[in-house]
Amino acid sequence: MLLWATLSLFGLVVAAKKNITSDIDWDGQGWVGTDRWSLTAPSPTRGPFGRGLVSNTVGSDARMDVDTMPSQGSEHGGRVRRQSPYRSFGDRVNYLTSAEKLALLQKHNELRGRVQPYASNMEEMVWDEKLAISSQQWADQCIWEHGPSWLLPLIGQNLAVHTRLDKPLVELVQMWYDEHHDFTYPSYCRGPMCTHYTQMVWATTTKVGCAIRLCETMQVWGEEWPKTLYLVCDYSSKGNWIGYAPYKRGRPCSQCPPKYGGRCANNLCTNSVYGQSQGSDPRSRNLNRDRDRNRDSNRNSNRNRDNQVAETSYRRSNYVTPRTKLSTEPETMEVSSDEYLVRKATCRTKMSECRDEPCIRFRCPANCGYIGDEVIGTLWYDARTSICQAGVHYGAVTNSGGLVDVSSKDQIPFFTGSYRSGITSIGTLTPARAFMISRVGVMQADCRTTVDQYCPYRGRPIHCPRFYCPPSCASYQYARVYGTGTYTDNSSICRAAIHAGVLQDYEAGYVDIWARKGRTSYHGSNQNGVISESYGYETGSAFQVFKVE
Repeated sequence: MLLWATLSLFGLVVAAKKNITSDIDWDGQGWVGTDRWSLTAPSPTRGPFGRGLVSNTVGSDARMDVDTMPSQGSEHGGRVRRQSPYRSFGDRVNYLTSAEKLALLQKHNELRGRVQPYASNMEEMVWDEKLAISSQQWADQCIWEHGPSWLLPLIGQNLAVHTRLDKPLVELVQMWYDEHHDFTYPSYCRGPMCTHYTQMVWATTTKVGCAIRLCETMQVWGEEWPKTLYLVCDYSSKGNWIGYAPYKRGRPCSQCPPKYGGRCANNLCTNSVYGQSQGSDPRSRNLNRDRDRNRDSNRNSNRNRDNQVAETSYRRSNYVTPRTKLSTEPETMEVSSDEYLVRKATCRTKMSECRDEPCIRFRCPANCGYIGDEVIGTLWYDARTSICQAGVHYGAVTNSGGLVDVSSKDQIPFFTGSYRSGITSIGTLTPARAFMISRVGVMQADCRTTVDQYCPYRGRPIHCPRFYCPPSCASYQYARVYGTGTYTDNSSICRAAIHAGVLQDYEAGYVDIWARKGRTSYHGSNQNGVISESYGYETGSAFQVFKVE
């Protein structure tokens, strides 16, 4: 039995449902559960992302940095004395520990760096103690709604409540992010709520402060919940503005604000050389300075720039524990590749004969239009048809031969006949495996060009153009490369080609790209003067690079 309830707040309508048959855990799409309760409340900020939402009339002049806000209720230099700060239920204390603050901040930044499609201007978040104070003041009220009202025009806010007191806080943050399953870039929400997700990944939101409260009882949409864990996170500058996408789509860090000086870590614009914000540990900036001082004392002062970059890459690897001793000079390997994407076809080569991937690009010889073999289909051709004859019939190549791209399909129900380019094809009502022919495009690339910009894999084969790379891309450090052999689709094509041994750094040249399904992780290495980084997350799209004759 499902029971729906709605709540209107600043023009936002929020819906949730209660299921009384199984374990409850909010995942951004509904309830699942019985005696365990969990739910999230909508962000009070404005946006077109949730169903049934109505716009708020507050304009862009309300965008203010939280640093300009007065510190209310402060008696000790901005510190707020909490009500019963040591009250606890079991092992859960009634305030965030330093480790929990750091974990919440790191979780936000981790998820911001994983958005799809990739963000070109996503900025790194830092912990803001004033926001943490405002979050604590509101969490102490144990009220299931957004507030306080005087502060809402200045901040973004996400709420979550759970009766499982030992629930890891990062899992509540993950619940907000999981609304991305219902979000389609740039601004369409096909689920009950997406505004928690969009506030979390709003590119210009750079400060976060969170707090918890263990509430004896809490009124949640007309029901009394005993012993609840209440999480409040405040954000600045606020997001969810009407008519705007949460971020700009594109190559990660390609449109960072100038204040970051081109620095990028984990797909985020950052002010830190090592990919970790100097103010990101909420316990103390002094701790960061001490940590960096100790790290610097163990570092060889003669190390050149390339080895410094390599060390940074290794430090960010997801496969290394903090206690592991890292080599500051990764082994350099010289590799070369003689693999080609293009297959040499004859006038009678058929798709039905192609068994090994990739079967997507062929070089046809001349005079294939004159062999007189049967051609079945138009646009879509039977797999028993000659690839090169079909290419001439379709017009992808002339009778002089050339390159064609081929897209295959397991089966189509029928084929139509036609007369084109001097060849008559026949039709049939017999279902069969099929393929489509297209011309091969050529594109000028630079050292920062990525597959994600032009031909990312999206669950089906897609043809990339042949790219022409300039010389001397190996030394272009701001173009990142992730992986070895197979690379993430946000990696630099031209630097990946040098890394794989397809191109020499001193020469310009053409490369072929095969966009393919991504991997669960990618291993970095130092090859041919290019240091690729490891990437420990699954990506939907990847690519391999091939030599061109």
